[in-house]
Amino acid sequence: MRALILAAGIGSRLGEAAGGAPKTLMRIGDTPILGRILHDLVAADIHDVVIATGYQQEHIHAYIEHEPAFKLLRIQYVHNPLFAETNYIYSMWLARKELEGADILSFHGDMVYDPALLTRLLGLEGSAVFVQRHGSVPEKDFKARVHGGRITEIGVHVFGENARACMPVYKLLSQDFAVWMEHIDRYVQSGETRRYAEDAFNDAAGQIDLSPLYYQDELCMEVDTAEDLQRAVDLLQL
Repeated sequence: MRALILAAGIGSRLGEAAGGAPKTLMRIGDTPILGRILHDLVAADIHDVVIATGYQQEHIHAYIEHEPAFKLLRIQYVHNPLFAETNYIYSMWLARKELEGADILSFHGDMVYDPALLTRLLGLEGSAVFVQRHGSVPEKDFKARVHGGRITEIGVHVFGENARACMPVYKLLSQDFAVWMEHIDRYVQSGETRRYAEDAFNDAAGQIDLSPLYYQDELCMEVDTAEDLQRAVDLLQL
């Protein structure tokens, strides 16, 4: 299995809390968000990691190079020079050769979650993504539509029947990721690089057997704003 961490974004909604660094390096307690993900990968014995960088990539390189625990990881960097004018669909496309033929564990670089959820995700046989079992759906963040135990649609504009909050941590079997990447390639080739990668997933959903990995009371959130960052610190009691 190979891990993909999407860490190219500027994180403009964090404002001064970002301090000019990539938002994946925002500290929760003593550890940056990226560090929490990488420590989880070491603990899960997943050593092949692709990190898609963009904004202030040198800060990410420097952090990883100075952390002894990460010497166990085989990290490949894929730089997105167009990070300010593209969405992460383009970063995924740039990393396609490094990811080809492997089962993929994919993270947005601002994800904070209970490591027990990752253990459960890795224990599943098929492809899956984090989905909240109950509760109101967020207005602006990702939602998944679940039907018959399968996810049929993911997006920020998914509302109504069977829509549930969805956090973008994916486990994808190689064949499922290959199908998704075929549709991502179509978007990029047609110049639609500001779209969400999930738009390409929705085009391919009938070909991909993606299941929900349900969470409820466990910590599972994206850190998009300074308020999110403080909430994560409070929930972790740091």
